[in-house]
Amino acid sequence: MSSFRFVTLARRVATFGHRNASNLSSSVVTGDISPSSSSPAASADAQSRQQQSPTPTTPTADTPASNTQSQPRPQSQQRQKSANRLKKPVAGKPDGVSGGGGGGGSSSDLQKRVLHVRQVSRSTKGGKIRTTSAIVVVGNGNGVGGYGEGRAADRAGAISKATAVAAKNMTVIPRFQQRTVYGDIVHRYHAVRLDIKTAPPGFGIVANDNIHEICRCIGIRDLAAKVRGSTNPLNVIKGTFEALLLQKTPVQIAQARGRKLIDIANAYYGGKI
Repeated sequence: MSSFRFVTLARRVATFGHRNASNLSSSVVTGDISPSSSSPAASADAQSRQQQSPTPTTPTADTPASNTQSQPRPQSQQRQKSANRLKKPVAGKPDGVSGGGGGGGSSSDLQKRVLHVRQVSRSTKGGKIRTTSAIVVVGNGNGVGGYGEGRAADRAGAISKATAVAAKNMTVIPRFQQRTVYGDIVHRYHAVRLDIKTAPPGFGIVANDNIHEICRCIGIRDLAAKVRGSTNPLNVIKGTFEALLLQKTPVQIAQARGRKLIDIANAYYGGKI
C-alpha cells in the first residue's frame, strides 16, 4: 500500500514539472515572459537589471547635440575635408617691386627687354641635354630696374623664368636730375671694363646695345658709355648694373666728409641735385 502511494506521488510531481517546463519554453519562444511563469527570484533579478541599465534617450530640442550619437560622414566629405587641411595659403606677390626695394607701378607698366638668348647643353652618361638660356632686363622707366636669368627646354619658358627673376630682383638706381648718372664711372667686371660718363640734357644714349636697353628700362636718357676688353653680353649686363649701383650720391658724399648737403651740391653739381 505504501509503495502504491509513493508511485502515485512521483507521477504527480513529474506531471507538474513537465507542465511548468512546457509553459516556460513557450513563453521564451514568443518573448512574453510574465512574472507568474517564472520564479520570484528570477523576476527580482530581472527588475534589478532593468533598473541598472541606462535608458536610451532620443534627441530633442532641449537635448544638446553632443549627447546624440554622431553619424559617420560620407567618404567624399572626409576626402574634401582632408584636402582642405592640406591646402596652404599661397602668399601673393604684390604689384611693382619685391626684393631689392623701391616702388614702381604694377606689373603691366614694366618695360621688358630680352637681351640675350643662347643654347646650352649639359653632358651626361645618357647623352647631351640641350636647354635654352635667356637673360631679361625689366624696369619701370623711373629709376627702378633689374635683370634675371632663366633656363628651360624651350625659348618661351626660359624668357618667362628670366622675366620673373628680373621682376623679383628690381632695385632703385640713383639718377642725377632723373636723367643721367651722378658722375663718371670706371668699373671692371671680370674681363669687361666699363667707362660710363654723364651727359648734358638732350645728349641721348651713346653706348653699347645692351647698355642702351638697360638705360631705357631704368629711365636714364643722357649717357655716354664705352665697353673695353671682353664684350660678353652676360658680363656687360651684370657689370653695368653693378657699376650703376656703386655710384656715390651727394648724400653719401656729405655724410662721409661731414659736410652739409647744400655745400656738396654747390661744389660739384651746380647747386642742383
